[in-house]
Amino acid sequence: MHSVSAKKVLRSLVIAAVLAPRLASAGPAATHAIPEADGALNALMALSLQDSEGNAKQANQRAAKLVRQAISQSPSVREARMIADAALRDVDYARAGKMPQVSIGAKSTVNTADAQSLLKSDGTPMATLNADMPVYDGGRVDAMVKGREAAVGSAMAIFAQRRQEAASDAVKACIDFERKQALQASAASYARNVEALVAMLKKIGDVDPGRASELVQARSRLLQAESSRQAAKAKVGEAQIQLERLVGAGHASDCDSILPAFLQRPDLLAARDAAAHSPAIVQIDEDYQQQLRAVDQIAASRKPQLRVAANYGPMNQGLNLYGATVALVASVVIYDGRGMESAERAAVDRAGSLMEKKGQALRQLDYDLQAAFEQADAQWVTAREYTDLLKVNEVVRQNIFTQWMAMGRRTLFELLSTEAEQYALQTNFVNALFDAASGFAAIQGKAALLPGLAEEEGK
Repeated sequence: MHSVSAKKVLRSLVIAAVLAPRLASAGPAATHAIPEADGALNALMALSLQDSEGNAKQANQRAAKLVRQAISQSPSVREARMIADAALRDVDYARAGKMPQVSIGAKSTVNTADAQSLLKSDGTPMATLNADMPVYDGGRVDAMVKGREAAVGSAMAIFAQRRQEAASDAVKACIDFERKQALQASAASYARNVEALVAMLKKIGDVDPGRASELVQARSRLLQAESSRQAAKAKVGEAQIQLERLVGAGHASDCDSILPAFLQRPDLLAARDAAAHSPAIVQIDEDYQQQLRAVDQIAASRKPQLRVAANYGPMNQGLNLYGATVALVASVVIYDGRGMESAERAAVDRAGSLMEKKGQALRQLDYDLQAAFEQADAQWVTAREYTDLLKVNEVVRQNIFTQWMAMGRRTLFELLSTEAEQYALQTNFVNALFDAASGFAAIQGKAALLPGLAEEEGK
């Protein structure tokens, strides 16, 4: 009995001697360099516990650069800009309705009348100059101009919405890209830890062949870890493609270090107030004004219309005798089958429906902001809780490793389970942190408060 116990003790001492360097590097006094993947996760953990405005200010500058790049690359933004420019031309066209309209025409007529007839035409060209100008239209043209101006306001609001959407999509894709990179770092850390364990078990197998089954278990877990790492790497590539589709090839690096810009709790009251004046709401207001001007235009068309018409040309067919005529023309609609009345009521109803639409949009937007804030804030708190839990679990991992390696008081299953638990905690931490950032960014996007958006106004 004593001989068997002595052999076990000796075997444990030999194993401990073989693995002593690994234990020393795992201890709290280790001085070895932190792998890049672990360093990235540690930086995120530190970031989740900070409320540094300095970091946020620098990150805001980088986020603003990303937003400007996304807007400059967006075809939908350029399309909306062209539509807004076209709406401006429509205003000029409407204003021209109050100006004199002058035209010139020419006609050459040949007929078979008697040569002595005054109606005889031999094909000699004759020119005519015409001029026409409204004198009184009941405000019809003015209403048309105001309607076109409201259409410009609506087009500009759509243009602002497209900028807002391009910025929000880019920031969302950027945060997702950084999330995928962090998850890749977590998967790489897990795979590296299991790989180190497999290397240790190979050395243990050389000393104690009876523990070869543990190596098989560890290698099986390593294959799973490698599969997770490769899947995480592929998702990083997919996220980068999506990001560069929005900001342009080679601009994925613009995402570096922007996360602190979206890890500050936004002012919810300020966001709700800003959302009430967001481009989506402004567009509804402008569409409402456009319908009101349509009502005015129809009402003016029912009033008497007065215009001056002038003409300079041949006084009679066949006579090469020119003269001028001036006429004052008045007209008023007496009966049109109640067409104008129906059109006027339709425009009034459309205007009323737009006010209902605005009310619904404001309520929905306010709800979305509050819901997004509650969800993001909950994830922000959860991320901080995971940070504390990860620190505790790291100590547990080291203790279990020590007990398994040197004392044999822990099984390999417990050790592998602890590594898997650490990986799961890291994954949950990363997702919670980036869910919070994505939620806070969504609030800024809905309220048109993303960094760099204000600088794009007026461009």
